[in-house]
Amino acid sequence: MVKEAGYQGAFTVNHGLADKQDNRYLLDRVPIFGCTNHTLMRFKMRLNYTPIFAPLARFHKNLLENDHTFIAKFIPTP
Repeated sequence: MVKEAGYQGAFTVNHGLADKQDNRYLLDRVPIFGCTNHTLMRFKMRLNYTPIFAPLARFHKNLLENDHTFIAKFIPTP
């Protein structure tokens, strides 16, 4: 649908990094929301730590989807 509309790429809502082998219509993203003091240093830290936080975010989401809300609240997410 996105490709047919003429777009050259699209992002998911999943936290993560993309590389050249990924489907350019299903790219993960590094979110920059969540605070009001955005700085270049904060963005660099998000990029550097995404390989750690992305799997945690997926694990947290999976726990919530399977009704393990008590355990999910102990998983740090960005």
